[in-house]
Amino acid sequence: MTITYQAIIDQLHLRFALLPSLVRLNASGQNVALLTEEPKTISQCPTLYSLLEHVTYAPSTPVAISEVVILSRLVVADAGSDRCEAAVMPYVFDLPATINGSSEGRRLGNWIALRRGIATVERAEAVWVAIGGKNLYRALDLYTRITLQ
Repeated sequence: MTITYQAIIDQLHLRFALLPSLVRLNASGQNVALLTEEPKTISQCPTLYSLLEHVTYAPSTPVAISEVVILSRLVVADAGSDRCEAAVMPYVFDLPATINGSSEGRRLGNWIALRRGIATVERAEAVWVAIGGKNLYRALDLYTRITLQ
C-alpha cells in the first residue's frame, strides 16, 4: 500500500471534520469548510485549508520519504470583526485534539499494519493572513508531522 500526499490530506481532513463547525456541505455533499488549496476568497468562517510545509527524505535513498509536515490554516474571522480572538479561542485546544487526542487518533487511515502514518500536531501559531491579496483574517496555523518510516 502506498501512502500518498493526497491520502494524508484526506485523512487529516477526516479528523478535523470531527469538529462540527468544520462541516459545511454544499448541494453536492462536499465539505466546503475543508479545502485542499489556498482559497482566493473566504465565503464563510471558519474555513480550513491544508498545504505542504516540507518533506524529509530518508538518508539512505532520495526517493524514500521519512516524514511530511502539513500546514493546516484555520481561518476564523475577518480582521474587521471585533471578536477575532474569541473566534480563535475554541480551536487552540480542540483542533489539535482531533489528531493528538489519543494514541489511536494519531494513526491515520488503515496504515496501522504498515506501522506508518503516525501524525502529531507539533505546534500552532496565531497569525494574520491576507486572502486573495487583500482581505485580512485572523487564523490559526497548525503544523502536523506525519512519520512514514
